[in-house]
Amino acid sequence: VQFVIDAWHGDAGAVDLDVEAETLHLSNSVKAATVPSHPGDVPMTLQAADGLFRRKENDVDFTTNVVMTRRADRVSAEHVVGRFTQDRKTLAGMEGNGHVSMSFSSALTPGENLGGRKDITCDRFYSDVAPDGQISALNAVGDTALAHAVLEGPPHRDIVAHTFRVAMAN
Repeated sequence: VQFVIDAWHGDAGAVDLDVEAETLHLSNSVKAATVPSHPGDVPMTLQAADGLFRRKENDVDFTTNVVMTRRADRVSAEHVVGRFTQDRKTLAGMEGNGHVSMSFSSALTPGENLGGRKDITCDRFYSDVAPDGQISALNAVGDTALAHAVLEGPPHRDIVAHTFRVAMAN
């Protein structure tokens, strides 16, 4: 099944549409990508076993082996929820849990240096939103075990803590 929902397009093995509740349940291997709302933005892709788009709530809920990628950055977890602005064009919040692994690239384009690769593992994460409505940071939390971060640097850092906050620019 191929689908287009607001800024998302992709395919899935099965679909269940509830017109009255304005929900679309996609299952059996969901592969989706966002269409950037601003020129120059980069699409985000997402793969999961299952996805539930709730139009009235302006959110999407992905479960089982979720993998999100944007440029060279990657976040994987068992469950990820994305919240969107009222027009459903801008991601305004994100959270996830279950075997979370985040990897942020050190160089998105040739010549760019973002201070080395950053790899974080944790139990769950949630986002902070800046006054302009954009995601400004991801918070990684260790519930059953401490969260772990390896930051290439320089200098190289290997950190274990209950919570990490990864601030983002642009």
